[in-house]
Amino acid sequence: MKATELRIGNWVENESTNRQVEGVQLTGGYNEVMFWKIMAFEHDISPIPLTEEWLVKLGFESEGNMWYTTNNISYNTEDNRVVREQPGILGTIYNAITRVSYVHQLQNLYFVLTGKELC
Repeated sequence: MKATELRIGNWVENESTNRQVEGVQLTGGYNEVMFWKIMAFEHDISPIPLTEEWLVKLGFESEGNMWYTTNNISYNTEDNRVVREQPGILGTIYNAITRVSYVHQLQNLYFVLTGKELC
């Protein structure tokens, strides 16, 4: 996993433990990710697969295979697509944005679409 994919607040796995990123130091050779009182090289961290348990932790609510937030962003567990609902003159438009497989990807995309952090 590349440190450049991460933002402060992203969840990743390090030493079999889920940790939240507190900083990223890009040195050109051995990029480091900082956690509370811990530093790790980027090759020592792994992305966390996006599961229903994580969707609940991130504040999503389920309705079948669709998971919703209060900011018109939803996630389809059948095809791993993030969908954005946009009200329009002729009704709601549903835009499938992209597929995501990991917690940090959903956190980053949610921030880009809403300007708000996802847990």
